[in-house]
Amino acid sequence: LFSLGVWFDDPRLSLTAFVPGIAAVGVYFWLMRETLRTSMRKRLGLSFLLIRLSWGLLALALLTGLALTAGLPVPNGPALFGFLALAGWLLTFLTGVLQRIMPFLASMHGSTRSGAPALLSDLTAETPLRAHVACHASALVLVSLGIVTNQVAVVQVGAATGFVGSLAFAAFAINVVLKLKTPS
Repeated sequence: LFSLGVWFDDPRLSLTAFVPGIAAVGVYFWLMRETLRTSMRKRLGLSFLLIRLSWGLLALALLTGLALTAGLPVPNGPALFGFLALAGWLLTFLTGVLQRIMPFLASMHGSTRSGAPALLSDLTAETPLRAHVACHASALVLVSLGIVTNQVAVVQVGAATGFVGSLAFAAFAINVVLKLKTPS
């Protein structure tokens, strides 16, 4: 519906697309809340901090898109929408999932140098993950602020902060690999 609205330059059709979009996001949020409420494990760690942040950024991206489609003035709206959708929602969700799944998959496919099965806690380095979360969240705020205020320097500081966060994430991933011995 949204694509057809853009193609035929019909904002009513584009606005109509947000009804099922917002409904789908609402159902998704409700299902995730129920899943977490009924789960056995309640302390989910830093990875779920990122995943929950991504859920909020998904809603914010959708509302930004709705405001743009409705013709409301959003400073640098298209750039902000794209950033919130891609770096905000998608990248934040992806890195949160990867923080959770990389040690698990590594433990399933290898062992420690002693030959014993690898424990997830042995494969997870908390310090790089904390640095990654702090840098990633700071970068999201800084770049969003720079986009809205049209300040290139703020976007650049945010991008540099995000780069430092990506190096911390790489250190986490390298740690997983280095602590593992793959079977021959």
